[in-house]
Amino acid sequence: MDESKEAAPEQPGEPEEAQGEEKQEEQQGQEEQAIPLDVYALLNYSVALMRDFAWQAMGLVPNAGTGKIERHLDQAQIAIDTASFLCDKLEPSLPEGEQAKLRAMVRDLKINFVQQRAQGE
Repeated sequence: MDESKEAAPEQPGEPEEAQGEEKQEEQQGQEEQAIPLDVYALLNYSVALMRDFAWQAMGLVPNAGTGKIERHLDQAQIAIDTASFLCDKLEPSLPEGEQAKLRAMVRDLKINFVQQRAQGE
């Protein structure tokens, strides 16, 4: 055996497996950053956030953070109004079928809001 080719001493630190996972996560993060974000994708995401929040604030689904049913109709109204506004901006970029889905979603939110407000009075 040639003594000049001694094995390098092991370096303390993370196992190779963990280092490989970190590199993979870093590459995946770079790939995600490389995808251009356009305003319509952002609007669509924002509409979904407002919709989900409105359902929670009306007390029709549990709060995602607490798991409890909570009613905050004033906040639900703002979320619905905001979702409606964002849908108005998003609709022109969508095909007719998607536009109809957005309008139906806003209509459902508004109908449920009126029902919840009537129950609260």
